[in-house]
Amino acid sequence: MKQIFILIITGLFTLTAFAQKTVSIESLLKEMVDRNVLAKYPDPVFTCRQFSSYDRRTVAKGEPGWFANEDASRFLRVDKNNGRTEFVMMDAQGPGAIVRFWMTFFGDGGTLRIYIDDDAKPAIEGPAVAILGRTIVTGEPLAKSVPNDQSFYGGKGHNLYFPVPYAKRCKVTFEGGGLIEDDVITPDVKREGKMPIYYNINYRAYDPATVKVIAYSAQEMKKNQSLIDKVQKQLNEKERGIEKMKLSRLSLDTTLKSGESKSFTIKGMNAIQQLSMELKAANQHQALRSTVLEIAFDGEKTVWTPVGDFYGTGYMPLYTSTWYTCVEKDGLMSAFWVMPFEKECMLTLHNLGEQDVTVTNASLSYTPWKWDSRSMHFGATWQQYTRIDAGPHDLALDLNFANLKGILLFDVAIGQQVT
Repeated sequence: MKQIFILIITGLFTLTAFAQKTVSIESLLKEMVDRNVLAKYPDPVFTCRQFSSYDRRTVAKGEPGWFANEDASRFLRVDKNNGRTEFVMMDAQGPGAIVRFWMTFFGDGGTLRIYIDDDAKPAIEGPAVAILGRTIVTGEPLAKSVPNDQSFYGGKGHNLYFPVPYAKRCKVTFEGGGLIEDDVITPDVKREGKMPIYYNINYRAYDPATVKVIAYSAQEMKKNQSLIDKVQKQLNEKERGIEKMKLSRLSLDTTLKSGESKSFTIKGMNAIQQLSMELKAANQHQALRSTVLEIAFDGEKTVWTPVGDFYGTGYMPLYTSTWYTCVEKDGLMSAFWVMPFEKECMLTLHNLGEQDVTVTNASLSYTPWKWDSRSMHFGATWQQYTRIDAGPHDLALDLNFANLKGILLFDVAIGQQVT
């Protein structure tokens, strides 16, 4: 059976019985720097979920409030704790792990507390800006604020990617920041005049029957300090392990005339480890949008996107550097997603523009891969919407990003069937 990976990761619960696996700071950090992880169904399986400050009037499509957009300062409830008024942002039961935490607010915000496994004392406590964007938990890049030169201070985003696993329950609260007790989830209450506080907390929910979680603690942090330092270094310096691999390379250098397409094929059970190219044309901006990358794995087309958008630069040749993509200042673009296939990979470049385009410094680097039931095909698609008016609610509309079909599954975390 063939599977498709479309860049959006969702946890899948199967009905197969698994041996109990351990989730910990150690396992989650190692997963971060293992590029093969995204090319396989997750093991152990999990469900991706989110708590956020979204406007609670958004309930159902077609109902009043569906396009409500006052997404600031919304909370689950207010807890009184030792004389403190704590606004609850997240309260999740069962084993899981926070894997991304984003907030934005004016100034230093307030005090953030993360309670683990019903402990009355927070495992993490301090100024929100220092937890999410500085060094209370860890340093850069796993805790980072938007740099001062890229945003005015009061509007900065603060991001924590350091994993926070818990075995039974996780509660996150916020205190201060100009909030008062009526700042709760009441749908019909507007927040005009209030200090805006926005947040997204993304977390994984695990099946307690198949997963054992070693919860976040000061002891676990100390135990894993050398690993933390190593992962931080790998992510900061983009040490992807490519240099240590024994790679086979296929040259993609070519010149595409207007309307021309050229294909390149690899046979066998392999996985792409790096895909690089540079485009040269009289109109560079147009070439990045009109030159299209198509890839078919094992006879199934799963990639169709303009080259510039595939590498994350769009039609503007801008320098970028992430764990999975890089655009150099000289114009060389590289992607480091692992793309496995069982029998064959066919890569096609289409020139849909009106000018000739030279594809240079272009190569596809690959290694052998053991294809099994967890392997997935890589996928990426692109769609452009033009003349969209995002004005009053009577002009608003939903944009459909994907239609997903699959077998019926059972989500053990919420105890009901999902598709």
